[in-house]
Amino acid sequence: RSARSESKKMAIKINNKNKKKVSIIIFNKILHVIEKKKIIKTSPFFYE
Repeated sequence: RSARSESKKMAIKINNKNKKKVSIIIFNKILHVIEKKKIIKTSPFFYE
């Protein structure tokens, strides 16, 4: 467990450095998924 928690601490330190970049990437991915869902919902194939 201690080794795992240590690696988590390291990952958290790395994440804090890249948090802004990562959050932007995640935000863009979420937007992309939402856009895809909207396209699926509005596409005629959805109603067939």
